[in-house]
Amino acid sequence: MKSLNGRTKVLFAVLLFALSAVAYAQNEPACSNASLKGSFGFTISGTNNFFGPFAFSGRFASDGRGNITSGSGTESVAGDVVSGVPFIGTYTINADCTGKAVITFVRSDNQQQAGLDFTIVNNGKGIMFMSSDQQTIETGTAQKIFPNNQD
Repeated sequence: MKSLNGRTKVLFAVLLFALSAVAYAQNEPACSNASLKGSFGFTISGTNNFFGPFAFSGRFASDGRGNITSGSGTESVAGDVVSGVPFIGTYTINADCTGKAVITFVRSDNQQQAGLDFTIVNNGKGIMFMSSDQQTIETGTAQKIFPNNQD
């Protein structure tokens, strides 16, 4: 039997590595709307070209079925601070743990919407997100408030 030369051994090793990486990727758990369930604390900040500097921090609850059922936070828009700003929303999560959300701020004077693109991290215990609205540069994170609960 003929021995493999150095070039063939390297090619074989690269092929084996590539196949093992594909097999590993296929065994990764997939995300779904159920991956976002429970109570989360969040913060988002940046610049909104319509209003100026922006920050918003608070908590929200999601039901694991594509709905943000309740949320409330304190916002600062160009230095004007308002507490108890309520919101609700909807979301869709892809198998690769990326997703999109539409948040509706429920106020007596008006209802505004904001879009977010996000990634679920840490086995559903965290979220990294950014605004998907034009004329905004806003990023943030959220962490599960009770990470060991199955809520």
